[in-house]
Amino acid sequence: MNEEYDDWYNSEADEFIFEDPKGVLKIIENACNMVHQCVDYELLKEGYELANILLTIAILVEGDYSDFRDETLYMVDLERDELTTYNFRRLVLDALYAAYQSNPLERRPEILYHIICNSECDDITLESMIQEGNEDLKQQEEFLYVWIYFLGEQIVHSIGFTVEDYSKGLSRTFELNDVELFWDLFGRWKKCNVLPEADQEQIINKLDKWIQIRVEGIMQNNHRNYYGECAAFVAAFGEVRDSRGERNGKDNIFEVYRTKYSRRSAFHGEMRAYGMKDRKRT
Repeated sequence: MNEEYDDWYNSEADEFIFEDPKGVLKIIENACNMVHQCVDYELLKEGYELANILLTIAILVEGDYSDFRDETLYMVDLERDELTTYNFRRLVLDALYAAYQSNPLERRPEILYHIICNSECDDITLESMIQEGNEDLKQQEEFLYVWIYFLGEQIVHSIGFTVEDYSKGLSRTFELNDVELFWDLFGRWKKCNVLPEADQEQIINKLDKWIQIRVEGIMQNNHRNYYGECAAFVAAFGEVRDSRGERNGKDNIFEVYRTKYSRRSAFHGEMRAYGMKDRKRT
């Protein structure tokens, strides 16, 4: 795929003209249609495997686009830049349904979690997946239990909480595992404690630093699949600042990250989805 930078167009958004002489986009659209047909005909294992390839495929781009931004495009980029007529959300839902129905119960949470993260679709839910299927999902009650437990594991692991570390210096032992103990302690803390202002400020500063480190790591390694996650962190932190009475707290933090990563227009697009306002033209 080749493109020329359309520099005569005076717009904040970077404009590119794409060419596809090898017909890559048509091949991808046909593959997306094939995934949907696999779901319709209950060829779920085959549909999941093909969808997984499509959701992680990287399309190399040559020309000014690769000089200005990342040199690869992903499926979500094709729809965002209007390079394909296929409904990307449809592909994600097909992938989730096929993955759920074709994998054993114990593997489903991790597989579905990675599909959702890689897709960057903020409106995809378990309810929408259920509604898209041709038949009721098997083992729904059992899955909801392991799904909630899996999400709890992601939270506990991300903050580094362990029963072993918590127990150091204590005279008692705990029969609960890491996830169970964390939620037990969190529930008790939420009911009984109000943090002093100084402690709240310290936590806010730590969150600010952690988000900066996380976003910087994603940008330095060009992990575009996680731009949506970074935008969500920035937006949530901005809402915390708003809730603490800071005037335009969310708008201000958005502007900090837009300025710091001024050449990452895909990241800007993700932040707009979480409420970042376009700059006023002068």
